[in-house]
Amino acid sequence: MKAVNGGVKWQLVCFGVLAAICLAGGNAQAYVDATFDQPGTYTLSGDYENVYVGADGNTYTTTVVMEAGVHVNNMVSVASTGALEVYGGSCGLGVSVAAGGSMVVYGENYAVDGTPVAEGITEVSLGFNTLSWTDAAGTSHSLFIGSDEMVQLPGLAVEENQAPAADAGGPYVVDATSWDGAEVTLNGSASSDPDGDDIVSYEWDIDGDGAADSTQASFVGLFPIGASDITLVVVDSKGLASEPVTTTVTVSTWEVGVDIKPESTDNTINMGSNGVVPVAFLSSSDFDATTIDPLTVTLRGEDFNTGLVKVRGKKQNPMATETDVNGDGLIDLYVKLETEKLAEYELDAVCDFGALTYDGLVVSGSDSITVVPQ
Repeated sequence: MKAVNGGVKWQLVCFGVLAAICLAGGNAQAYVDATFDQPGTYTLSGDYENVYVGADGNTYTTTVVMEAGVHVNNMVSVASTGALEVYGGSCGLGVSVAAGGSMVVYGENYAVDGTPVAEGITEVSLGFNTLSWTDAAGTSHSLFIGSDEMVQLPGLAVEENQAPAADAGGPYVVDATSWDGAEVTLNGSASSDPDGDDIVSYEWDIDGDGAADSTQASFVGLFPIGASDITLVVVDSKGLASEPVTTTVTVSTWEVGVDIKPESTDNTINMGSNGVVPVAFLSSSDFDATTIDPLTVTLRGEDFNTGLVKVRGKKQNPMATETDVNGDGLIDLYVKLETEKLAEYELDAVCDFGALTYDGLVVSGSDSITVVPQ
């Protein structure tokens, strides 16, 4: 394993003589020479006569990768500006590396002229020696090498695992179906891994406490009225986590115009009265107030089953009509609320209403009032 004085020029002479002897037999198959002398990295594929890596005088490095299945009939010559990375393959005569060039052989179970390379040695001097090794698949390889530089033996090549990329979907925008908000299906299945590794965990944080609330690709969560930030981190099969990504879930109520006692500019309510309070829910270009279920009209935050609209008759029909209350050409919902039920709440200057549409969506609106105590 001692370097031979005289360097790669003497080696090239020897290789050339051997090549001439081999070709003189007349049975040699014709192969093509390949020269790589431009900057960048190039991967060999197939069969060659000779391979030339780099060129003396260049100011840049040319790298050539040689893998299993590649065969060079004669030799590989690495110039002072060349770099050869070897994973496998074969060469009829051998590899020469000039001073300044480099050669790296990836593998394990290295041996020089049959003598195993001791564990922990990561480079060897090869004057005229045969280096053998096995690749990651367990296949054996060997090359006759003459090098003016130490040949690097880093072991098996380890592909760097790239982090997966999380995709939380969204932003999600839904209508509230209760005062608690709405159930929303989150879907992170568009997350990906650049290495093609499986994504084994989807860590959703929907409440901002830093802990995973679900590890499934898709799940249903209950979100309050308003905007909520949610974060997703995904983990690949090798245990590498992605950077967190954030999206929003917005749960909204339908805001509707409300006019208490529309026939009057006086919104005074006498809480001691046993009568009714007329209230109009006004339609707009965005919302049809007649889609409101009058039996669900209540105060904001209250149970929709505790309706405030007065009912009558055996069928308990709500006192509600559909009419254009404000003369804008749109049909509104006009209801009559029981004053006694309103008196059960501590109302002050504003009366906030809530209701459900027949489709189960939450509607809210308010108007000012003047309360006459009981």
